[in-house]
Amino acid sequence: MPRTKRRADVLTPVAALTVLLIAGLSGASLRLLLQVQQNVTATTATRSFVDEGTLIAAQMALAASEVPEIPDPISWRRLNTLVDGMANLSHGLEYVEIVDGDITIFRTQAGPVLLDGSRRPTLLPFTQNVEISRKRISLGGRDVPVVTFRRVCGRDGRRYVEV
Repeated sequence: MPRTKRRADVLTPVAALTVLLIAGLSGASLRLLLQVQQNVTATTATRSFVDEGTLIAAQMALAASEVPEIPDPISWRRLNTLVDGMANLSHGLEYVEIVDGDITIFRTQAGPVLLDGSRRPTLLPFTQNVEISRKRISLGGRDVPVVTFRRVCGRDGRRYVEV
């Protein structure tokens, strides 16, 4: 009888240590998994930021290449309109500058700037009443499901924009 009691006395601390070891490993694994998830999130956000900046720069370079050698006021207005449109879509866009050699030939602040230096949100009233729907479009002989955004832009309600 004393031998059985002695065995139970030895197994209890071993079982407790085993449970503690498993709990510690689980906690460490969970912490590692959380850190990996945060790294993936940061990497994805950085990649998205870089991709967006690259596309904006490419679009502005294309627009700048179409400006005539001796620019006219219409060309500058088109560039301003393009910059304002991009600023409405990409809230991180601060300014656009076009340089020819050492000379800055175009520089504008992105988006409408008020006298106090703040920006007026131009699209906010238009973001209301946007209809979101799904439909299928024919693309290359196949029906492709897409999400559409529609906003009425005419006074009589007959004209709309859909993207």
